[in-house]
Amino acid sequence: MTALEWDRVVETLPWIRGVFEVARLRVSEALSVQGVDPLGIIRALLLHESAAGLSRRALRAAGFVHLESASGLHLYALLAGYERGLEHVSRRFEWSLRAIRTMRILGPVSIWFSAFALTGFRAGLWRPLILVTLKWIGRRWGIRWARATPISVALLFDLTIGFFSSFGTRADFQDWAPGELHYALAWWGGILGYEWSVARGWGGLRSHAALSVGSWLVVLPLDFASGGFALATPVLSLITVEVLTRGAYFVVMLGALGTALGVALAPTALAWVSLIFNLGVSFLFQGVVHLGLAREISGDWGMALGWTSAALMVGVYSIISNKNKYLIIASLKI
Repeated sequence: MTALEWDRVVETLPWIRGVFEVARLRVSEALSVQGVDPLGIIRALLLHESAAGLSRRALRAAGFVHLESASGLHLYALLAGYERGLEHVSRRFEWSLRAIRTMRILGPVSIWFSAFALTGFRAGLWRPLILVTLKWIGRRWGIRWARATPISVALLFDLTIGFFSSFGTRADFQDWAPGELHYALAWWGGILGYEWSVARGWGGLRSHAALSVGSWLVVLPLDFASGGFALATPVLSLITVEVLTRGAYFVVMLGALGTALGVALAPTALAWVSLIFNLGVSFLFQGVVHLGLAREISGDWGMALGWTSAALMVGVYSIISNKNKYLIIASLKI
């Protein structure tokens, strides 16, 4: 669009949408400088902007699974970064307990809404928003949800809105919630892996490793059936989870918000963070390609491996579940 066409479009939008569309444009312009975001990673995470599509497809095929768009992982990273910052600031200025409680509610809501708005109010972000919000509510007010409650509520929301959005139109349900089964399985596998590690007293790096491996194993049958799989996925997932949750995504979001608000040095800082992140991902990608860790499978073999691996995983999970039940019953009898 020309500048005049853009202004006319923004004027027709609701005021809150118009404000954030202008903010998104500022961030996009800062990241569109040649060489700043060559893989389109940061623009995909922050803005849900389809830049460098061929590069991102290659990254997915190599085993990167957290770089396509913002998800629950990124929202958790924002929450963790905010709470660490709030802890230091409240101690430094000796805030009252009431003020801290207020900020622990208003802060996450404001940050998550900003992340949602910067993606252009992307429909697919509703699912992780619901998941993270339910988990946050449970931890904040001591509510213990059943394991399947958050994912079930999120998927039911997708199903309901997707049905009414596509009913009587040519739109497909996948247009509202693409990758529904893949997302649900990845979430479930990650939770199982994380809980398995926590039960053994693991934390930090080892728990994230269990989460990455569990998530990858559960979706592996779908990868087989689709005609390819990446052996490096657990390692690449672990690295990206560690980097994002240790503060990288929070810093990127701060840079984006500063750029959107017109802070002088924010675009330069955002550009440097984006460049460093892209260089790191490029280095890992080249290593994966050099080692040949991304594999393709013919259609017939892929379906056979998919069904076989799925049946094997269900059998192993049933055995482990039954074993745990027997151990619990035996301990109660004793």
